[in-house]
Amino acid sequence: MRVYGGKGGLEWAQENPNQLWFTPYGRPKHPCPLYLEGFATIYAEAARAIHAAEADEKPDPEVIFPSVEDGLAGVKFIDAAVKSATSKGAWVRMT
Repeated sequence: MRVYGGKGGLEWAQENPNQLWFTPYGRPKHPCPLYLEGFATIYAEAARAIHAAEADEKPDPEVIFPSVEDGLAGVKFIDAAVKSATSKGAWVRMT
């Protein structure tokens, strides 16, 4: 999957899921640091929320991890990317 913006692009391939590449505009691509650590942080935050729930406590408001709604937004993004790719790169509205 490739995502491009005004400052550069990101590239990720399922064949090599532990690597995320960043290409700053006008410069060569390079691996993103802390990619795996990002997932570790998400898992640690979710674990803190689970432990709080098990203790009948509210999680710390600083605990941040993706919600079901975030997952749905991600699936919609992937769906739009696939539709765009099968339409010769045409812009596709996310619904």
